[in-house]
Amino acid sequence: EPLLEGMLVFHYLRRRLRLWQLALVALPVTLLTFGVLNFYRFVVVGQVAGTPTSVSDVTDRVSAASDYLTKSGKAGGSSRGSALQQMMDRSTGVDALALIIKYTPKPNPFAYGRDLLQLPLSFIPRQLWKGKPVQTGGSYFEIEYEGLPPSYRAYTSIQLISDMYRNFSFFGVIGGMFAIGAGLRYFYVSCAPYRANPAGTFLYAAFLPIAVHCLEQTVSATVMSIVEFFFLLLATGAFLGIRLRKESFRRARFGLSRSSRLRVWQ
Repeated sequence: EPLLEGMLVFHYLRRRLRLWQLALVALPVTLLTFGVLNFYRFVVVGQVAGTPTSVSDVTDRVSAASDYLTKSGKAGGSSRGSALQQMMDRSTGVDALALIIKYTPKPNPFAYGRDLLQLPLSFIPRQLWKGKPVQTGGSYFEIEYEGLPPSYRAYTSIQLISDMYRNFSFFGVIGGMFAIGAGLRYFYVSCAPYRANPAGTFLYAAFLPIAVHCLEQTVSATVMSIVEFFFLLLATGAFLGIRLRKESFRRARFGLSRSSRLRVWQ
């Protein structure tokens, strides 16, 4: 995410990046992220050595991960031969959606937004409510749809589109994706990320990776993440001295031209 944010800022404020330049940076980083880092997290830490508690522990686990990858060996009974195989074996949103459609509404009924009704409880700090229930859409998906035991905790990504179907069938998918598209367009027009508008570029670059990451979450988790990040973004902007005008968000609804939007931000 930091790399993507930096590339967005460079693209809009310095020089437009070409497609081949994006691919030159994105492909190795994707291979590293979904391959090597996932191998370290889920095999070396999750199955073999456990969570590191010191710098020396981290060094040992990184060394073990390197040995497993270079030797294409087996770790913890799970064959993870290479970083490329790690990336190809990653669970996809299509798999989750297929299971949701297959087992909804029978034997699992539609949720009809039940998780959203409990959303206000999520904003209560756990320090004030020690017994607050832990809500994880991934855990529910693993137990009810994948048939895994309750003790299993892999935090599987149920995916946003799958959760929309789980709540309101295809009407939820169509309406939800339309709302997301309209919201992203409104946000882009409001930010107007261009060279003469560094404040809008800051907001756009900071928020877009979070919005993409939310595609792996449930609807309720997405709403909570966006609300929390929005307030954090406002606090960061205030600390950096960024001043936003309400007029820009009002005019964004009417699709102003680029020059008009820049004048609003200036």
